[in-house]
Amino acid sequence: MLHLDLDTGPGNPLGPVAAAELDAARTKLSDARAIVLTASGDDFCFGADARAIISASSDDELDDLVDRIAAPLHGFVGALVAADVPTVAGVTGWATGIGMSLACACDLVIVEPTTRFRSAYPTLGFTPDGGLTWTLPRRIGRSRATELLLADRVVDGVEAVGLGLATRLAGVEGATADAVASAHQLAAGPTRALAVTKQLVEASCARSVGEQLDEELAAVRAAAKGPEGRAGRAAAASRTTPEFRTWNDGGGS
Repeated sequence: MLHLDLDTGPGNPLGPVAAAELDAARTKLSDARAIVLTASGDDFCFGADARAIISASSDDELDDLVDRIAAPLHGFVGALVAADVPTVAGVTGWATGIGMSLACACDLVIVEPTTRFRSAYPTLGFTPDGGLTWTLPRRIGRSRATELLLADRVVDGVEAVGLGLATRLAGVEGATADAVASAHQLAAGPTRALAVTKQLVEASCARSVGEQLDEELAAVRAAAKGPEGRAGRAAAASRTTPEFRTWNDGGGS
């Protein structure tokens, strides 16, 4: 399991250095059986480093700063969305701007009642980035996504779960601990089967039901005959817990 923890100071703002560090983590994504994204401190992420953006003294300086933050972050977000393995975010406190984008790029988003999401871009007169205009409509639908992005409305953890923006509320241990535990559980699962499941879900909106049924048939036939399927069937027959890690094709822990 790969655990990425944002730790850039109060609110975890993301400037060029932090953005470059996240982008560098792309090389580790393919070696993991699951990925979990959390943050240190009370808040998940306030977004891009607003102080640096506000203090830019010229258009050229602003262009350069936006590029040095957005380009590496977009590289990381794209890789996170495309990752074959399950991805989990544990979101505490505020997740605004790119912080909201990072959370929405994950498969599962675990929150607390006090979690707060806000796009925050209209406040600066900016447009969204970090893939938010792609991930948010897929999570909650076009109409609701448009309303949140245009009105810049704050959504707490309870409403986020109701909208589908978040997956579930954390238990007493909190969102960070629950996200890490969920990622560990997923990492112990049949990662090849989970990867194909993610692919089937992603492609379903572009297929007819008949086409999707054909794809599901081909996938389940392959899975049943594959090493993970054999391990699962053998464990079911002996009433034991399958050890899917044995069948990993070279991933990390």
